[in-house]
Amino acid sequence: MIVDRRPILKAMLNPKVVAVIGATEAPDSVGRTLMENLHTFAGVVYPINSKRSSVLGVKAFPSIRMVPHPSISR
Repeated sequence: MIVDRRPILKAMLNPKVVAVIGATEAPDSVGRTLMENLHTFAGVVYPINSKRSSVLGVKAFPSIRMVPHPSISR
């Protein structure tokens, strides 16, 4: 039996939701660069940072488990 994996691949390459674990405002950090690059992302961005309530003006969550979105794996 041949399985068509295109829908799975399409979902992986065109996400509607992105969680940035380690999002931060620290200059020259990977977490900040990711957040800056995702500012034009058409979907929802959830910054994950255990020490900040927001990152670059976006509400942050202390843990991926705290994200109130059904499509985020718990």
